[in-house]
Amino acid sequence: MKKLVGLAVVAAALGAASLAAPACKSTASATPSGCGAGGGVGATCAGPADCTTDAFCDALHWVCASSQCIFVCRADTECAGTSAMAVCDDGACRPPACASDADCSGTSSACVAGNCQAPVKATDVMSCQVLPNTLLTHAAATHQMTVVAQNANGDGVPYKGAISWTSSTPGNATVDAATGLVTGGAAAGQATIGASIAGGVSCNQAVLTNFIAPAAGKLRVVVADAATQSPIGTASLVLHHGSADDAAPDTSASAQGVYTFDISGDAAGATRDLHVFEPAHTYVSMLGLTTNDIVVFLLPEIAGQQRPGFKDSLKSTDFSTLEEQGGEVHLALFGSSIPGTLLDLSLSTLLGDFIPTQITGITSMPITVPLPSGIVLGIGDNMFKGNYTAYATPGTRAEWGLGGNARFREVVKIIGPAINDPSNIDVGSLLNGLLPLLSKLQSGVLPAQKAETGVVKQTKVPLTTLLRLKVNVKLPDLPLRADPPATGQSKWVDGVIVLGGSEYESQGLVPLGLTAGLDKDDNGAVDGKVQGVDASGAPTAPGIVPMRLAPLHGGLETGGYGFVALSLAFPSIGTGTGTTTTSSSSGTSISTIVDFGHSADVKYNISTPPTIDLSQKPFLSFVSGATLVQSNRAFSLGTPPSDASFVRLEVTNGNGKEWVIYATPERATNITVPAIPSATAFAGLDPLATVQVPDPKKPGMTKNATPQVLVQSATVTPDVGDPTNHQQVLDSIATFNSHNLDDLSRQIDRFSVTSVKATATAP
Repeated sequence: MKKLVGLAVVAAALGAASLAAPACKSTASATPSGCGAGGGVGATCAGPADCTTDAFCDALHWVCASSQCIFVCRADTECAGTSAMAVCDDGACRPPACASDADCSGTSSACVAGNCQAPVKATDVMSCQVLPNTLLTHAAATHQMTVVAQNANGDGVPYKGAISWTSSTPGNATVDAATGLVTGGAAAGQATIGASIAGGVSCNQAVLTNFIAPAAGKLRVVVADAATQSPIGTASLVLHHGSADDAAPDTSASAQGVYTFDISGDAAGATRDLHVFEPAHTYVSMLGLTTNDIVVFLLPEIAGQQRPGFKDSLKSTDFSTLEEQGGEVHLALFGSSIPGTLLDLSLSTLLGDFIPTQITGITSMPITVPLPSGIVLGIGDNMFKGNYTAYATPGTRAEWGLGGNARFREVVKIIGPAINDPSNIDVGSLLNGLLPLLSKLQSGVLPAQKAETGVVKQTKVPLTTLLRLKVNVKLPDLPLRADPPATGQSKWVDGVIVLGGSEYESQGLVPLGLTAGLDKDDNGAVDGKVQGVDASGAPTAPGIVPMRLAPLHGGLETGGYGFVALSLAFPSIGTGTGTTTTSSSSGTSISTIVDFGHSADVKYNISTPPTIDLSQKPFLSFVSGATLVQSNRAFSLGTPPSDASFVRLEVTNGNGKEWVIYATPERATNITVPAIPSATAFAGLDPLATVQVPDPKKPGMTKNATPQVLVQSATVTPDVGDPTNHQQVLDSIATFNSHNLDDLSRQIDRFSVTSVKATATAP
């Protein structure tokens, strides 16, 4: 999260342009000719003098920006005659928005992109895809198949009418003809699942591979790619059981990703450790299993030119059709939907890699700023960064965007402290001020895009949907820091970032809004309670942060809303004592609440926004006293949170090779992992090794990089099993059934992430 500093540097760069920003021209009169009450929206002020206040544009109803007088309504009565049922929504006259079909009635019974209209008809659908398009299933296990419908332009449309489903081989897998619910059959093998819009087009089909229970006395492991669910036949497996390591499974069916061990000699109820290695994928270990029917999904590790993604280039004119036309600052964020587990969520997951970007034309010398690859930024006609690349996980993904304009003086007011002292930037306070400006942005979604290894696809995301939904997010008290607080620090972490989004038809999480709150009250004191700011900049009640969301759109209307709250320590946050200190710990400390059960709570209400209550459970505490001793390949996790259901270790060496380890909290207090396979394909691919990497401070030189280790503790929802029965939870997410590692995000309701110190030898 230290990369948040990049946003602060952006703010300083924007501030450097203050002298060059255009201003509204006016005569000395309070209401200049050609604009104000006598003019129209967008009327240009006349005269040689720069206006200094909105009074030059009749401050009651107009503001001055970009040489224009912009009309701003203050009440619904001022919108009379503009359109039927128009209301004053954040200064603009618009029809009321909807959040779901429940807000609509009559012939306009469908909520599409926040507008009540007639439901999408079968004839509106020009193409459709069945997702997931490949799937591994198991006898008696159920999976919900879905259809992504698109119009002639390839845009997602929320078709909710009848769909007919078929299975080519019911003995391998059946499908409910009306609902698309698949059930694994009694026979092993493939089945093709087809769907067609009733009275319309047929969809691209999906291929399922069904597995049945393994033979008695055998332990079967099915290994597949997490992005595509295609089998992996090149893995090396080690099973520790009966006090010994067995590295020689039966690989006769490895072409189907199947590896079998003989466990006939194991004692009843014995636990086993499984380690799965593959050179091009993340290694996975699961420690202390009692199940004999296991599926392991490995994340592909794709670097450099092979990373798939989406790209486009925007000009200042691309922002001219968006709202907030008086805004001189152009900002857009683009990314790919986030599949798999939210345990891997980070800023780089959302916005891409931070890359040095040269900004010219605003100062006498160019400024180099670290900007995420997914960001577009400019002022006026000067686009500092018009190109973006949104990297993706291979598979079928939805590309998303949030973009719009902001008024220059609003931005400058917020970033003033960063301009005055760019060497000591309060990133948390900066975010707290900037994020409310995101309410002016517009959202776009481009569904069902193929993310292919080695291909960065040219796309165009239509930013068409305003963030018109208001909610207040209620949060519990912040967690205590993972490390003891330094002098001047609070004992709590500093604040929270809240992401609102929707799960898109097996493609992953799509962000629809973002906000933040800090642990500071009106007097700057800290008490462990988050406080946000409203649209006017006034502080909210303790524990409340306001958020703006885009209504479900681009086909997301067939799903619902979800919220993710990440509590963390920001760099350079003061504690209210008058002393500014660096509050970030020596490593990462993030505690997260995940809740996708609030769709019914999201309503359109300008005056009284609904409350999304995430305070029913506390933030999960952090692991304390964790270490990795490289020479012994041993982890000691100290004290995991008392209410954790399982623990996950994520180990990455300096070259990006990763190893993920799952265990119960009891087992995780003392873990030793084996050496990686000795085969040539694994040479140099040990995540626990110290490696040589380029030294950014000394071009042409290298330096030692020790492994980076994160400990993630998580709690799960009851549908996985009894969350307090840790053995049951671990076996449930490993066993080949409806709750597997590829679907883990739907089972987790809280998790925390803490960095671990790696040492070469035992202290």
